[in-house]
Amino acid sequence: MSGNLVYFAKTSQRKKFITEILKIFENQLKGKILIKPNLVSYNEYPTTTHIETLETVIQFLEKLQTSIFVGDGYSFDLFKRKMKNTPIKNLCEKLNVPFIDFYQEKMEELKTERGYVVKMSSVPFNEFDCIISLPVLKFHPVCTMTGALKNVVGYFDRKQRVEMHTGGNDVDKLIAEANWLLYKDRGPKFHLTIMDAIKTMMVANELRLGGKPLDLGYMIAGTNPVALDIFGFKLLKKHTPAYPKKEFSDVKHLSYSIEYGLGIKDYEIKELKL
Repeated sequence: MSGNLVYFAKTSQRKKFITEILKIFENQLKGKILIKPNLVSYNEYPTTTHIETLETVIQFLEKLQTSIFVGDGYSFDLFKRKMKNTPIKNLCEKLNVPFIDFYQEKMEELKTERGYVVKMSSVPFNEFDCIISLPVLKFHPVCTMTGALKNVVGYFDRKQRVEMHTGGNDVDKLIAEANWLLYKDRGPKFHLTIMDAIKTMMVANELRLGGKPLDLGYMIAGTNPVALDIFGFKLLKKHTPAYPKKEFSDVKHLSYSIEYGLGIKDYEIKELKL
């Protein structure tokens, strides 16, 4: 995994920030690339990835003549008919970029070196050279926060996602183990996360579940999901009423990820002046 540098800007200029980040990593953006937005439901931003984010990434990659795919799996309590005409899917159709519904692809049972079994889509392991992850930084009632690490949930088998939300599985360990598979075991060599925190969500992580949008005013990016989530947690703690007495170590999937060697608690920051 690459170093612990977190790029950020206090900005509402989403497109400008993303373009600057992609220029920084341009030499690694080659070959077959999977873009993984957060398409958890039919709700628009900030429940799901802003279409400006996805459009900016696609258009930049098109200039590099890469092979581009977009993919995700929606929430376990929704069905395909509800997800037909989402802004993200419509954008992919408009730009002629293939959208992969992970539920329509093969699911695999993968075992980690700790003996933990994760059932998830085989798509991210299908010879991609790079994954670009596009989460939205948000509060989450079960996992404490949604960020770089939790975006992996979109790869999970539907049954595993049901168990996660009904107490039948250790959700935090599952998130950490799946990220270990992606980053340390068999995923592509290069990962980039661009995390939108211009708006965040309080109370719940989706509008349809009672989430309340709140202005936060940041964009964040980097190659280490642990560093990004620690930085993101500190933003949520400082600028929202979410976690008055919590520390990042209370985010269990973040602590597990550190334990598994996905990153360390120390990181550097670099502010981009847009």
